[in-house]
Amino acid sequence: MNRKTFIYLALVTVGGTWVIGTSIAALLRDDLGGTILIWAVMALLTLAIGPLSVRLRPIGCRVAFSDVLILLSLLLCGTAPATLTAAVESFAASSRARGLWYKRLFNTMGMAISIHLAALLFAQFVPKGGVWGGGLSAGTLVPLMIIVAVAHYLVNALLVSIAVACERDLSPWTVLRESVCWSGSEILLGSLAATAVFVLVRQAGFVVVLPALMVPFALYFVYRVTMDRLDRSTVPSRT
Repeated sequence: MNRKTFIYLALVTVGGTWVIGTSIAALLRDDLGGTILIWAVMALLTLAIGPLSVRLRPIGCRVAFSDVLILLSLLLCGTAPATLTAAVESFAASSRARGLWYKRLFNTMGMAISIHLAALLFAQFVPKGGVWGGGLSAGTLVPLMIIVAVAHYLVNALLVSIAVACERDLSPWTVLRESVCWSGSEILLGSLAATAVFVLVRQAGFVVVLPALMVPFALYFVYRVTMDRLDRSTVPSRT
């Protein structure tokens, strides 16, 4: 690790530690009632979906498909639970990849920061009745969740791009340009799927959460097939 990378990772770690700390404090302070059980179930489902990922070539970054359930946790449980879910899932994903300890720490803190900031932005537009009230219609929720997804992606992508650029002596914009199409589209589709599931939950109850597990699997299949086709198309033909 060079000095520039060390300083940057240290700054992200400090910011992420503050975000996670305030989220834990909010979780202990607020009376969430039955929401705790819902959050626990969503966190377990998110960890179960976590292994689904596709490596983007040539930069080596991975697109994960747990964002659907993380964004759904935001809608169902609120800012603090969603932030902690994102941090735990990101740490688990980094551990599965057997990355170096500082990369695990950075990924955990970066995901916590991006989800937390996006959730705070979301809270600014939610009416007093909350997401469960009648003041937030499906027509309003869809563009709002798209904004949240874009904010989450931009913050997270910028954090990761700067880290990769520092480590590999590249321009952050080069890294962003290589990954923006694939990872950005996955988060956008995930936000739409999470919104659709939440609207169904408000109308039919939590029984529809389990079928939502099919959405990450469907996205994984589409991206995997697409990347395989791109790989085959770039292989030079034999003469």
